[in-house]
Amino acid sequence: GKGGLALGINVIYSFIGGVFSTLCLILFSTPIANFTVTFNAPEYCMLALFGLSMMIAVSTGNVLKGTILGVAGILLSCVGLDPLLAVPRFTFGSVDLLAGISFIPVMIGMFGIGEVLYQMYSRNRAEEAAEMKARKVNLALGRVLPSFKEFKELTIPTLIGAVEGTVIGAIPAAGGDIASIISWGNAKKMSKHPEEYGKGSIEGLAVSSTANNAVIGGAMTTMMTLGIPGDSVTAILIGSLTMYGMQPGLKMFTENADFTAKIMLLMLLANVVFLIFGLVTAKASAKVLNVSQPTVWTAVCLLCVVGSYALNNNFFDVIVMFAAALLGFVCKVYDFPTGPFVLGLLLGNMMEANFRRALVMSHGNLMTFVQRPVSCVLLIATILAFSWPVIKNIIDARKGSARKAG
Repeated sequence: GKGGLALGINVIYSFIGGVFSTLCLILFSTPIANFTVTFNAPEYCMLALFGLSMMIAVSTGNVLKGTILGVAGILLSCVGLDPLLAVPRFTFGSVDLLAGISFIPVMIGMFGIGEVLYQMYSRNRAEEAAEMKARKVNLALGRVLPSFKEFKELTIPTLIGAVEGTVIGAIPAAGGDIASIISWGNAKKMSKHPEEYGKGSIEGLAVSSTANNAVIGGAMTTMMTLGIPGDSVTAILIGSLTMYGMQPGLKMFTENADFTAKIMLLMLLANVVFLIFGLVTAKASAKVLNVSQPTVWTAVCLLCVVGSYALNNNFFDVIVMFAAALLGFVCKVYDFPTGPFVLGLLLGNMMEANFRRALVMSHGNLMTFVQRPVSCVLLIATILAFSWPVIKNIIDARKGSARKAG
């Protein structure tokens, strides 16, 4: 019933994240690039493991179920060619599985058609009619801008999310999905109201929106300074720049300094235009929720099928999407959190490949993960992430005992 406010928060904090990361690109592009270029297999392995530790945060109270699905996602990430030996694994002779299972069709299926199937399964016409009536009232009176109190409470979590998103974006192979999940999980741990996360939390939405757009400046930093794509979008940009005779890397800041400056200014301008257009059309966009459920379901299903096929022009991705939709539906029915599964599928291959590379480089010495400073810090952060729920329970128990004693 607060569609206008949800869209308003999304627009405002996406703008803040985008501007923050663009300013970081302008001011700190070379230091950030020099930092990420020191990353090797141990650092990438620990980064993936740290991302996987967010399974606890996104399990929404069902830690055991979330861990089971997370491990299933990691196992599914092993399908395809072995990252070091290029030997087919779990492909069963299928050529389509040689490249592995793409996580985008899986996400489209689980969170798109899977949700549609669940809504159809749990549909109650009387409740639906009452909800549609309530939506019209709420949307008619809904506000788009957060209050000053809400804006003040969101300042620190979103600032942390912006920093996390920028740093993660600067790391090759990372992206908005990883940044949003990690930032959302960390914000939930630090939040005064973690029970609201996953149930319409304004703070969770703001942090995710900030981190998602903050990735752009970090990814552009890695691409423009080192010539290494930070994500799939910057990989396309590298190809585009090459077509025009420009070589991404340090030359972008010397031979093509004017063009590089224009890109940075256009990124700032794009965020400003995005903010204005988003706020102006927020209420109109929210009224799309007044469309009947069957119409929405049909549109979502069509877009999911077209989107899955358009990724690689491969019908196999559509099959994967429908399989993931069935899994997502079953998970919703039996209350299994789907976030850990996507995390495992997304980061499993990255963790495995770099873990094995690190062992090859160190001749099987596991101490390599502790001896390298960045890797050691990430390992400590991972241990703390896994331990935090236990530590928090102990602290809460002691506080409860102290109150009773008082």
